[in-house]
Amino acid sequence: MTDIASLITTATTTLHELSKQTEALGVGLQNAAPGNKMGTPNHSIQYLLDISLELTNIAHECEKLIPQHLQHPSIQKKHDA
Repeated sequence: MTDIASLITTATTTLHELSKQTEALGVGLQNAAPGNKMGTPNHSIQYLLDISLELTNIAHECEKLIPQHLQHPSIQKKHDA
């Protein structure tokens, strides 16, 4: 794997981990402080969940930057699906 592919893979892994942690924090806060009676989550919680989704999207875009022949097999499966 080239240096750039390694860098992108590291960034992608970091973004996925940040996304998981952000989502866990949002879900934990939602369980601790549910939204209003209609089920709408608190704005801070929604903000965390939106950040989590955006971090995942950025990670997927980063994965696309790695040339196909240098991708890890698990990434290739995601793109083939």
